[in-house]
Amino acid sequence: MLAALAIILLPLARSPFKRAGHQRLKRLGQQRDGATNMSRLPGSGCAVTLVQQVSRAACVEGRTYGCTASPGQPPMVWVSNSCRGTFQCTGRWYGPSYNRSVDCFSPPGHTAYACACLGGGLWLPEERAAASAAAASLQPPTRQAVTSGTNKQPRTRPRPPPSIVPSCLNTTNASVQQPGEAGGVSSSEDDGLIHVAFYDTRAPQRRNWMGVLRAAAMLDGPGVRLHALLASPLPPSVPAHIRVAALELRSPGARCLHANLVRLSHGPGRTYLLKPLLHFVLPPSVRRVLVLDTDVVMIRPLAELWGQFARFGPEAVLGLVAEQSSLYSGNAIGKNGGVQLLHLERMRRSPAYAAALDHYATGRGGAWLGYLGDQTLYSFMAYSHGALFHSLGCEWNRQLSVHFGLEAQRQHACAAPCGLLHANSPDLKCIGTAMQLANGSCVEWRRLQRNSSCVRNRGVGAKFRTAAATYFASCCL
Repeated sequence: MLAALAIILLPLARSPFKRAGHQRLKRLGQQRDGATNMSRLPGSGCAVTLVQQVSRAACVEGRTYGCTASPGQPPMVWVSNSCRGTFQCTGRWYGPSYNRSVDCFSPPGHTAYACACLGGGLWLPEERAAASAAAASLQPPTRQAVTSGTNKQPRTRPRPPPSIVPSCLNTTNASVQQPGEAGGVSSSEDDGLIHVAFYDTRAPQRRNWMGVLRAAAMLDGPGVRLHALLASPLPPSVPAHIRVAALELRSPGARCLHANLVRLSHGPGRTYLLKPLLHFVLPPSVRRVLVLDTDVVMIRPLAELWGQFARFGPEAVLGLVAEQSSLYSGNAIGKNGGVQLLHLERMRRSPAYAAALDHYATGRGGAWLGYLGDQTLYSFMAYSHGALFHSLGCEWNRQLSVHFGLEAQRQHACAAPCGLLHANSPDLKCIGTAMQLANGSCVEWRRLQRNSSCVRNRGVGAKFRTAAATYFASCCL
């Protein structure tokens, strides 16, 4: 995804620390106040509550997650042993109080991570090093997990369902589908072009414009029309072969839907929730579009992926590949948002799609959308409104995510030849960039497997080299 993370993830056990500081922080980790970990410093303090666990590994307060603060340093949530979840971080920092929702995880290959309760704006370079050392020195106390019944599973505090708000389809807001909004475009008016869009909601000074241009360069050619969907203000000049559109919703119904969806998300997830509403953003003349993240590398011909539209069921409006990790379970069919085939004309005309969006936007779906926004929404919708979805084969979004490991055959094995490589792990973005610059060359792919020095995390680099040879060998030209 393209939006910047609202938290800072700091790898641990790298920075040196003094013996006195180690003992002080160890005492901080052992000071407890009821069910929270509250520091007793005169100037600052923090407490943490688990809101939602999203990892399979248990998140046990005081053992695999907690909170710490030290003089001069912002408070931190710490996690370890593959605990991943959403936490509520509360307390004060030299006077002002805070109450923040923080997503924090400890990926495989790392013993622990620390996440800043107050976001990135307060961190100075010297504070980063000190905070990393502080979290590395923390030794959380061991204690028995709270259990319930006979299953001996740690008890977590479930997040209450979202509140119910008025529907966006009522008479006050009028219909989400405004009369004539689809423009009456018939199949005979299809322009015959493959429309590909890249999406970035960030402000101009932080926009990944070079990433858009690099990804677009691999796809540019006869019969392809490229779009850049950007937050305002738009760049003053763009290459002639790219059409730029502002990410703006003019319909009152669409704005209502977006506002209701955004309230269910947090962090970067909020910025992704315009993607399910792109039928309100792009002009009616664009009937179908392929929306791609900028960290993808096209391996097989683009026309093959575009041809999947012909396989859509009669009610299908979206084509997505399954999430290739253990992120989703229960009442969700995991979908990844990095590759999206959107049948915009059907989306504009489908009462079922409008009703499905409204079902979750009002809160009647009972689901929070978290920090992944659109793809979590799609994952719930695929479970409850399956007819709206076309399942793309695994070959069209081969995900290099290491958040949940790269060694699971059930998640990463794909029998079909690789069609598109997706470097959707922060640690492996450089792999995607190198492959884009090499136009997906197998020579470059083999070189990266021998020498992935651009991957700063050595553990992740080693996993990549093994996984690339085992599961991703065909992901090159």
